[in-house]
Amino acid sequence: TFDLIVDGEVLIPYPWDAGQTFIDLYVDDEFVERQVVPLTSRENVRFRGLNLSAGQHLFRIEVDPTDDVEETNEDGNNVVGLVLDVAPGSTEPGDLVDLTIWIDTIVDTQGNDGDTLIPGVINVDYWVRVTNSKTWLRNVLVAIEIDGAPAETQRIDLVTAEGEDFVSSGRFILNLPRGQYVFTVIVDPENEIEEEFEHNNEDSRTVTLDPEANSSIFDLDPACCSAIVMVALIATMSIIGQYSQRRQRRAQQTMVAETVEYPSSTYGGSDLEPSTVTFHSTPRDPSKVPTSLDDQWTVQSMDDTMVSRYGLDGSDSSSAERITMYRAPPAMPKERYKATNLSCPRCNGRDIVVFPDGSAKCQSCKKIFYPGRRYG
Repeated sequence: TFDLIVDGEVLIPYPWDAGQTFIDLYVDDEFVERQVVPLTSRENVRFRGLNLSAGQHLFRIEVDPTDDVEETNEDGNNVVGLVLDVAPGSTEPGDLVDLTIWIDTIVDTQGNDGDTLIPGVINVDYWVRVTNSKTWLRNVLVAIEIDGAPAETQRIDLVTAEGEDFVSSGRFILNLPRGQYVFTVIVDPENEIEEEFEHNNEDSRTVTLDPEANSSIFDLDPACCSAIVMVALIATMSIIGQYSQRRQRRAQQTMVAETVEYPSSTYGGSDLEPSTVTFHSTPRDPSKVPTSLDDQWTVQSMDDTMVSRYGLDGSDSSSAERITMYRAPPAMPKERYKATNLSCPRCNGRDIVVFPDGSAKCQSCKKIFYPGRRYG
């Protein structure tokens, strides 16, 4: 039984941002196995458990067989071959044991298993197998490294039989922040056990920890969604009710329109058209409105009827006092007309507009003057 290892740094000279490709193994022109290779990693690729008979065998390894990755050089450097000569009897187990370790799963607290997980507690599960051992192996040292630095160690007992081999599993519990990490598990890192092979004593895997790795953890329960919808409906109905009440109050307080007509006036022998102005005032009792300038401020006593009418809070005796201020009607708006018998004292222009206050404005030079005055 043989393990074939492909150097990851030769396979992918530099890591990519994302994506993956495949690597196929052929032995004697027969397809054996295909493995997925992340383009973000430069880890070694291992083909385990190759049973070869005595004699020469042709190995062919092909990278990106489906041409999914766009490359600068596609002229044959994706295929490599080698010839292995297996001597008779070399497949028989030797006198030494052989330890093999591999990572089973790497999961986060949400149970996600993949190349991108959520930061926090990370569980790294692994398996260890020993072959050609006639008895149990106890207190076998297993270590884990993070980015090449030792992190934790533990000892396991290989006492569970699986055919002629003994196996055991273990778990490293880590607490890591956001980032990208390379986890490497190693069995017998201090070479306490003499083995047949040493190259299969470790296994690596690259994992990225990202808080947004799995947005599905925020999925809401249907009952929770129903409660949220009900709360939203209640809030909407409350807002609509408040808006309706506000409109009713505004309708009750609508201003009463009053129309005032000002008498006509003359200027320069030309009559000005009567001006009509519409303004609003709060409805009130006519007998309570001041009618002269001398009576601008008055203190008036209100009975129960007026309190109810004007919405004031009365005392126990059902009376209240209020202060009212006389408001003069709005000023008459300016009416202007175009004069035909005037000229500008500055530019002698004839395009003159006259205003009710007696002033005039030249539309050519914009001078404002009063007709009849002498300008030096």
